[in-house]
Amino acid sequence: MADFDGTSNREVSVGADIIKIERFKDLHSESPFVKRIFSNDEMLYIFSFAEPAPHLAANFAGKEAVIKTVGANDVIPYKSVEILRRANGKPYVKMFGEESDRIHVSLSHSKTHAIAVAINLSKDLQLPPATIGSMLIDAMSQLNEKE
Repeated sequence: MADFDGTSNREVSVGADIIKIERFKDLHSESPFVKRIFSNDEMLYIFSFAEPAPHLAANFAGKEAVIKTVGANDVIPYKSVEILRRANGKPYVKMFGEESDRIHVSLSHSKTHAIAVAINLSKDLQLPPATIGSMLIDAMSQLNEKE
């Protein structure tokens, strides 16, 4: 993005993901994968449809796209990135429980594939220290659950 004088005051990062819907066909709200990846609010939306697979796939693609914009593919837990809907159906992003005003996402699907594109508009694409702390706490709790 450029200011009126032509100088750039922001960095823009774009992430995209496409996924086959069939990978999500046999999943239900109690599937371990679903419970590990999606928040309760996401599941309420997704499983309100008679055919949840396209919505599972689209939300998963949205999470992947958002994580790619932050550049932290291996460290952000999927459940920490929520793709939710406004009353008008427009998706929005919450990260670590807070709505993001700098990350925007668009989702779509056909009969066979779901796709998402996310745009991160930020002066600083690095994760804030509080987010890094939350990630460490999440990682530690996941390790404790495995023991």
